[in-house]
Amino acid sequence: MIIFIILAALARAPAPQAGVIHAPVYGTHALAAKSQSREVEECSGVAPSHFDADIFWTHNDSGHGPRVYAFRLSAADRQQKVAADLGYVELRGAPSVDWEDIASGPGNTIYLFDGGDNPPCRRADKCLIRFIEPKIDPAGQPVHLTGRWEMARFEYPDPNQPGKPVTRNADRFDAECLLVHPTTGDIYIVTKRTDDNKAVARLYRLPAASIRWDRRTVHLLQFVADLSKELPGASLGGLPAMVTGGAVSADGQHAAIRTYLAAAIFTLPPNHPFEDIFKQKPQTVSLVGEHQGEGIYFARNGDLITTSEVVLFGKQFPVYVTPLTTRPASAPSP
Repeated sequence: MIIFIILAALARAPAPQAGVIHAPVYGTHALAAKSQSREVEECSGVAPSHFDADIFWTHNDSGHGPRVYAFRLSAADRQQKVAADLGYVELRGAPSVDWEDIASGPGNTIYLFDGGDNPPCRRADKCLIRFIEPKIDPAGQPVHLTGRWEMARFEYPDPNQPGKPVTRNADRFDAECLLVHPTTGDIYIVTKRTDDNKAVARLYRLPAASIRWDRRTVHLLQFVADLSKELPGASLGGLPAMVTGGAVSADGQHAAIRTYLAAAIFTLPPNHPFEDIFKQKPQTVSLVGEHQGEGIYFARNGDLITTSEVVLFGKQFPVYVTPLTTRPASAPSP
């Protein structure tokens, strides 16, 4: 009964709350297409191409090789309800223990987050991977490419000595959310749960200027804020708000952090530094209807593109669209 009430509340897609600054307004979340490719059995993240507004990149969860897959979602594809397969880039030799999210970064880069650590959390080899996105023909045959990549390791700070990395597994986190600022390249990670399986959304930062992509240096994350009480689900019948993905819009004015049932959309006030975005009251956007939804990103036209880890059509993953219906007057068009 509690779950039913929660789902009904989210399905009503409440209007933006007072205090949200220049928030966009979204329409009804709906299934848009199923993937043509059958190689992504556990779609765990989604990110837009730098080169074409209709192309997106995705990847499998743990247990699969280091491949990043491209799909097309054009207006014609939406009419046919199929996300066209455009092939993959293989990052030969790259670690792929538990890829949980993907993001577009500055300079035509694509970032992968190998930071999943299902409780009990034991991983000391968590890392970020990036590569230069290849330009592919949106109308061409599926590509099978090999890409060069870089890796940077990271660790959470010790709660008792924030200037040092954790020494106990109990102080580590499972995380599935990667945010990359589109111009600075600063990285933000939001946790999903603790070592004892409790939902917690702690926001950490890794400044781009501090990163050494040398595969050896262990970078210490900087704690920014605890967003647990701000995310959808935290105040709805006590349902844990487990974070499963995130994104930053191409203009850096909006950030999305999603859970299984909804997304929190943060909007940056005018003339503020980016990190102030997380101090704002977010708008809740319903994502009810997805089965274990994990991926989220802003399309160039402002729509929210989301994907589910659970395949619904044999081995074809579903793609959902939540359309932008009203753009903030102060926000520039992408």
